[in-house]
Amino acid sequence: MREFTLYISNTRQNAQNSIYGTKCTITSLDDLKNAVLFDHVCCEYKNNHRSCDDFISSDCVQMDIDNDHSDDPEAWKTIDDIAEAFPDVDFYYIESRNHMKTKKNSKGEIKEARPKYHVYFPLGRIVNDPEEYERIKGQIGALFPYFDTRCKDIAHFFFAVPNAEGGEVTC
Repeated sequence: MREFTLYISNTRQNAQNSIYGTKCTITSLDDLKNAVLFDHVCCEYKNNHRSCDDFISSDCVQMDIDNDHSDDPEAWKTIDDIAEAFPDVDFYYIESRNHMKTKKNSKGEIKEARPKYHVYFPLGRIVNDPEEYERIKGQIGALFPYFDTRCKDIAHFFFAVPNAEGGEVTC
């Protein structure tokens, strides 16, 4: 599996935080599980400040799937579905903090618990152009339209995942 880099904050579950100053090199699932104990991003930013304007580089694309496209459990997507959509691509995944939790939607309706994952695609190279990086994210989203569309944002972050469970898919 290719190594990649995450940048973590010193906070957990803090949507207002924009500083991601700790660089973590991920070479194993254990490395990833330790890094995701904190809110994190896959991009390096000027002055460690998460914003589209401050993008410097990335060697990984992070996407997530919430399975909010359907209320039919038969239609929910799994890691196997992602692997099938990307047959020649290695990736890691972590169950999100809301994996298999019942939640309310924006209308206050109860939504059945469903599988939710964070997916990390190591690129095997460093991308320094924010437009190219955004294009790569868009291509991944086009190949698997079940990923959350908000992930196309190059300043997207993931909340910390306590007691992270996950795996790796290698081709």
